[in-house]
Amino acid sequence: SQDFPALKVIKLEQNYRSSGRILKAANILIANNPHVFEKRLFSELGYGTELKVLSANNEEHEAERVTGELIAHHFVNKTQYKDYAILYRGNH
Repeated sequence: SQDFPALKVIKLEQNYRSSGRILKAANILIANNPHVFEKRLFSELGYGTELKVLSANNEEHEAERVTGELIAHHFVNKTQYKDYAILYRGNH
């Protein structure tokens, strides 16, 4: 960088919570974003279970799909709603 010529970038790429399959999907999505430097997430937790990918027409449709999946899972597996969490990321 011009402002900090001795700058050293330290990439935090190892993930300690997610499976390799989750991170593979994340890497595919990250590759589509404009970015200043390359980043490749990895995990040592194994590949993990199959992912279910949902498509949506817009944000409202996405919310409907996610809550629909959660409600269906709740009834099929006889779980409690307190056992679920919906995580999201907003780019503001």
